[in-house]
Amino acid sequence: MDGGSKMDAEEAGFKTTEMTLTAIVQSKSAKEIILETMEKEAFHYFIIFLVLIDLIILMVQQVLTLHHLEGYIHDEHGMEIGHEFLFILSCMVLTCFVVEIVLKIALLREEFLGDILNVMDTFVIFFSLPFEIYLHLIQLGNRPDISANHHRFPFLQGIAWYPPHLRVG
Repeated sequence: MDGGSKMDAEEAGFKTTEMTLTAIVQSKSAKEIILETMEKEAFHYFIIFLVLIDLIILMVQQVLTLHHLEGYIHDEHGMEIGHEFLFILSCMVLTCFVVEIVLKIALLREEFLGDILNVMDTFVIFFSLPFEIYLHLIQLGNRPDISANHHRFPFLQGIAWYPPHLRVG
């Protein structure tokens, strides 16, 4: 087999693969592909995995805070880094849940919102991310280094637990 024949065979193989993929994509709409993916067992296991990860993050945050308040942890900088890391990780997990819910609402509409469990799930997910951010901002507002520089963080003054003696106005 010479070089030209080998090249023609490769090109034919690429064209066949391309035509096959095009036929598959054209035969199914994006909606069908997304819904099929969300119905797969692996996707459900992935969601369960994310729920467990978020639960572990929450427990680690609470244990760290408790140990810090009881005086078992003395490294303030390490605590800050740990809480920041866990906060970002938790927000990433919650964002995955928000994307899942938004896709389901966009694709299934009445069918999805007609089920009371889906509505409750939507309510919990849509309030979890803002609540996580709110709690993080409260924690930032209670840090002495940020409280002392309240002029650099004026958005923290609107939070209920921002130290009253540092509020401006």
